[in-house]
Amino acid sequence: MQEGNRFPARLLILISLLQGLALLLLHQAIELKFWPQGAPEWLFSFYSMALVGPIMLMLGLKNGRIVALSKWVLAFTLLAGLLGYYVGMQATPVAHVRFDNLLSAFVFTMALATFKALMYAQRLVSCEKFSYSQLFRWSWRNFFTLGLALLFAGLSWGLLMLWAGLFEAIEIDFFADLMKYLLVLLVLVSILFLAALPISGLAPLWKSGGSHLILWMQALILFSVNAVYKDESHSRPYHLWLHRFIYFGVALLPIYSAISLYGLVLRIEQYGWSVGRCWAVLIWLFLACFSMGYLWGVIRRRDNWLQQLSKVNVAMGLSLLVAMLLINSPLLDFRKIAVASQLERLQQKKLLPKDFDMQYFRRYLARPGYFALQQVKSDYAESNPSMVVRINNMYSNKNENEDESIGFSEAEFLAAIEVVSGDMPPDLGSVMYQRESSNSRNMQNTKRYYLLPVNLDEDTQLEYLLVGERNSGGFVHFYHFEGGQWQQIRATEYGGQITFTQEFFDAIRAGKYELLTPRWKQLNIGGQHLQIREKPFN
Repeated sequence: MQEGNRFPARLLILISLLQGLALLLLHQAIELKFWPQGAPEWLFSFYSMALVGPIMLMLGLKNGRIVALSKWVLAFTLLAGLLGYYVGMQATPVAHVRFDNLLSAFVFTMALATFKALMYAQRLVSCEKFSYSQLFRWSWRNFFTLGLALLFAGLSWGLLMLWAGLFEAIEIDFFADLMKYLLVLLVLVSILFLAALPISGLAPLWKSGGSHLILWMQALILFSVNAVYKDESHSRPYHLWLHRFIYFGVALLPIYSAISLYGLVLRIEQYGWSVGRCWAVLIWLFLACFSMGYLWGVIRRRDNWLQQLSKVNVAMGLSLLVAMLLINSPLLDFRKIAVASQLERLQQKKLLPKDFDMQYFRRYLARPGYFALQQVKSDYAESNPSMVVRINNMYSNKNENEDESIGFSEAEFLAAIEVVSGDMPPDLGSVMYQRESSNSRNMQNTKRYYLLPVNLDEDTQLEYLLVGERNSGGFVHFYHFEGGQWQQIRATEYGGQITFTQEFFDAIRAGKYELLTPRWKQLNIGGQHLQIREKPFN
């Protein structure tokens, strides 16, 4: 290697040490609980800059280009810090918001954006002409240098690419040829699939997650095309008839885009936007643009369509970089899009309150989801108080290091209870509230409460059944007045467990029940109570 191209080793060691020190300080802040611990906006920002800048420098620095590259790296590092601050803000208020999914999405998108930004910065600094062939080599160089190949070593496609590159370097072309044959097979499968669609129709496809399957097929074909035709446009890895067969299959890819778009639109119309559907549409858009760009090359140049491939890939690579940055900004925040869509469906009665997925808002929509649920509480406090309790229940788990003030008030809890008949004794409400609020895990799954007055011992004092309806199942708690206070006993099915059917809850709401006198009375023998149950011996 020439002297001018060697890595500045001492500078790289210094950068590594500074990065390690910065990461250590951030880790200690979390462990020892000093600032910026508890301020996720600053943690996200500092971690972003501590990881992005040094990694780009260590991968891209060369003698003679240090200053030029450093300018681009500094600008991108500051941008990463700003985006990290915004994404970190979505994890507040800390006591209320779960940010596991927020963090994973941010890491993935910023890793991809950093990878693309470094590749383009290296090309700009080198002052060479933009071409897909050169960008391809830079991307794989960075990929292997960073060690990302190890993460994909278990994936067949990653192994095929690795084998092809290694064996091709020592003039053994078997694995490189294997990749070419797999591309032919993929194109053949895609053509046969399209030929079979008029016979089977689209209905079976949607039952099997059709849009995602089609997007995967497109992605695999496009990936294989670029892996095989990674060199300049003069590359001819196939005989002419196979070359034409390949570009015929590539020309059909826009049909896949049309089919998958139809499926995505149907899902969005039925269920509204979600973070997952936003990602699906973004992926669809990029795959469709690639497909249309390649089709345009086929139409214009026929056998020489590869001349268009490089232009399309360079432009789409820049577009992907911009998209990954916008996703982590307020300009294209998928969480806000999902919140607005689902609230609109709720307001327009397209989504019933009982079907409103509050857990999705809680787990996946971070800060926008939290404030949206607070708005729902305000909007439905009078018309549907059970929704208020359901929302409050989700924030009542003290095992998540949450603030003691989180949860629901006694007034909100009592307002959500549907008293089947008569009035609730005032002192009973407080007892039930204390009992139910002590088990936050069970309350998180309870969506309705019913209070049914009964008189099981046929005296002048009523007893009460508190019935909870959950997403699956329920519970029944029996309250009776004894010793000057209300006592609670859990009710169970005679001889087994209660089966919480729709018929059961309908009867509770209607106040329909009957008192049954046991066939066999209890015995008191020597101070011990014996109860006869009609259960045969095994």
